[in-house]
Amino acid sequence: AERAFLKAIEIRPDYEDAYKNLILIYLKNGQLDKIQPYEEKIKEFDTHDYQTFYMLGTTYVALHQYEKAISYLLKAIEINPDNPLLLNNAGSTYLALHKQDEALDFFKKSLELDSENPVTYYNIAITLRLLDRHVEAYDYFLNAYKREPSPFYLTSLAASALKSEHYSEAIKYYELMVASGEENSNYNFPPVKI
Repeated sequence: AERAFLKAIEIRPDYEDAYKNLILIYLKNGQLDKIQPYEEKIKEFDTHDYQTFYMLGTTYVALHQYEKAISYLLKAIEINPDNPLLLNNAGSTYLALHKQDEALDFFKKSLELDSENPVTYYNIAITLRLLDRHVEAYDYFLNAYKREPSPFYLTSLAASALKSEHYSEAIKYYELMVASGEENSNYNFPPVKI
């Protein structure tokens, strides 16, 4: 496929989809070093396709180049401002940049558009915990767990309950975590002895 798209670009250098597909191929194959020339070419096109900017943003997240990533994600959001996935990804990128207030704003906008996504509740909770707002974080962890009762959320929920002085709730969630098996939790804490 790579050769076909390279040949297509050779024949028709303005074929935007060939550039996008090459980037996807390189991304899929882990050849991140080959992406930049095609990224530069895509920026020359007058594109109103948010997916192009989203793809570039997530590519730079994978490369841990968060400043560059957020610039592309914000362009995608300009084109498609009511997309909760874009907003959530922008929030996560701001969180990687240690900009918790900006992250929280984007997560909350995402939640307004999709109030059933447990990942958004979890992201808000993590951000609030980083801001030492543990009582609020507990409520968001609880909402994530209610929407998706996965062992993944249990440790964070238990730790947050403890920080919020909800001791009986913390014990309950630690017990659930231990019962689910430590390999299923998002942290590897020793079992709680009661």
